Amino acid sequence: MGVDVLDGQLETDQALLIPKARQALERYGHQVVIGNDLHHRKQRVVLVSPRSAPSEGKLLLDGLDYEEMWIEIDPLPSAPHKEIEEEIVRELVARHDAWINRV
Repeated sequence: MGVDVLDGQLETDQALLIPKARQALERYGHQVVIGNDLHHRKQRVVLVSPRSAPSEGKLLLDGLDYEEMWIEIDPLPSAPHKEIEEEIVRELVARHDAWINRV
């Protein structure tokens, strides 16, 4: 299962986040790219992945069919302390388990 974190860089322009994630998917052929922006990197990330073709179970990398999943945590001091990485790992483990158990 390939994962890319936008070349280890933080994006400063929110409008470029998804397009750059899609470019990374096309360039490297990973199954998911984690994108974040500089200003919200500890509270919000996006996981971008190619959408699976329902009938074939194959991944489409035609530059047109992607899905985005946002992970956000509550930044308020009254909320229980949680790191965004906990949620990222939880989601990636679930995706990995589904990937290795696919029939």
